[in-house]
Amino acid sequence: MSAEKPAMSTLSICIPTFNRARNLRNLFQTLAEVKKRFPTEVEICISNNASTDGTATLLAEHQEELDLKVLHQPRNVGATANIIAVTKMMSGRWGIWVGDDDELLPGVFEDLLGYLRTVEQNGWVLVETENLEGAHQYLRQFREGAYHSAEYRRQLLMHGTHSLSFMGVHVFPRSAVPAFCDLTVKEGQPWPQIAVMMRLLVEADQKVYVLRKAVVAQAKGGAVLFWSGGDLARLKLGKVNVLKNVFRRCRRGYFFLHLMMLRELLEPPAIKALMAWKLYEGTDYDKNALCTYLPSYAWFGPFLPLTIPHLVLTLLLRVVPHSIYAGFFRAIGMGHLLSRYLTLKSELGVYDAIKRGL
Repeated sequence: MSAEKPAMSTLSICIPTFNRARNLRNLFQTLAEVKKRFPTEVEICISNNASTDGTATLLAEHQEELDLKVLHQPRNVGATANIIAVTKMMSGRWGIWVGDDDELLPGVFEDLLGYLRTVEQNGWVLVETENLEGAHQYLRQFREGAYHSAEYRRQLLMHGTHSLSFMGVHVFPRSAVPAFCDLTVKEGQPWPQIAVMMRLLVEADQKVYVLRKAVVAQAKGGAVLFWSGGDLARLKLGKVNVLKNVFRRCRRGYFFLHLMMLRELLEPPAIKALMAWKLYEGTDYDKNALCTYLPSYAWFGPFLPLTIPHLVLTLLLRVVPHSIYAGFFRAIGMGHLLSRYLTLKSELGVYDAIKRGL
């Protein structure tokens, strides 16, 4: 008589990690509580991106206790490839990404697992997160409940993709895993979760559910990424690149995707990142800003004239001397931004985001 096949887990918790053993130790405390309450319904998948800080030893210590599924990368493959790798490891009906510096809120897992039993198996669920102050931060503008693809796309045109930026917001169906397997690093960098969700929205009329309960507490482990001015601006521009690649891949949703690209280029956080690049790294901005943004303008086709204000601002900042620009910020009482940036840069010696391959 053959052995009975174990039941499929309801939820796979997918954790990409690199050199954060101390933070992982904190996360394991809440993972232990979740596994104790839901030993068969929840599985834990971890992809270790060639860490050098004792992460491998820590994972070995907890592997049996937490029933961990672990992948050790032989070399650092970059953050996006590591996210894709840990996603491929999941065997549950649903998956959720959790950062190695985040913490779970175990008290809501019973509600989350119960909710997942009520929605369509191929739906995409968005859940809330808490910030460092304990406030909900991503889904406040969305009503709770189900959205058909067209309705949710209208919401994105109004509100942008900020609500999709944090990995812990997404509870994705197992049916989405082939799309991740098919995703190249270039197509997904640095937002693979947005790349796949957008592709399914326009290609498969993905249904979306919003559950306004916080499941993950963001950066409770205390780790805060330090970005260079230029790389933060490139991070924002990366959303435009991801949307462009979605259109290249599926050749559907032309107006929706191009309007979203325009929105991401011109939205206030992207403009603030552009201006901060000039403030924090003036020489680097003058040398690299134009060659960073110019190729992206060509992606907009008939919408190209609407990018002219962005081009004008980019050129204007290029010709303003950094001393005058920084002096203006000091005059309006915001000189502390530059001082804090330079202090962090001096203390850390390296941009954490670059070191992590983001």
